[in-house]
Amino acid sequence: CEGRLEIARLLFDARADVNLAGDNGDTPLHLACLGGDPDIVRLLLSAGAMINQANEGGCTPLYVACQEGRLAIASLLCDARADVTLAAENDDTPLHTACANDFPEVAQLLLDAGAAIDPVMAGGLTPLLVACYRGKTAVVRLLLQAGADTSLRDSNGHTAQQLAKEEGHAECVRALE
Repeated sequence: CEGRLEIARLLFDARADVNLAGDNGDTPLHLACLGGDPDIVRLLLSAGAMINQANEGGCTPLYVACQEGRLAIASLLCDARADVTLAAENDDTPLHTACANDFPEVAQLLLDAGAAIDPVMAGGLTPLLVACYRGKTAVVRLLLQAGADTSLRDSNGHTAQQLAKEEGHAECVRALE
């Protein structure tokens, strides 16, 4: 990792464009979030990287960090005022992806940074509905404690409890009772 940081410093010293996007719209900041190196993320932010720039899929660097469970990087981005409400395709928010991928610490960080508890994405799915469908009990408990609305339904009319039951996630069902 230290070699990557030195290469990044050399590129920035040579005035490389820190916001130059690749074919799919990923910027160096997207890639640093994916790679998981907080030092490179810090360097990019200090060099003027656009924190809320979305790639072709609508994913911001924060979304990428949350999808990968990169708590330290998500924290850096939140501290730098990344917009926690920006959604990717299908209105999928960073909170949705953190919950879907079972990263309760990242989800808590997002909630602490002002993310809405019940944003609705395609299919009428809220973070709680996604977590119940996928059987992410720790995330379900966190969302319930944070005040998630258990009465909301997906586009097929299913509640969180119904989804958890249908998918065989008994621990999630118990958490919802």
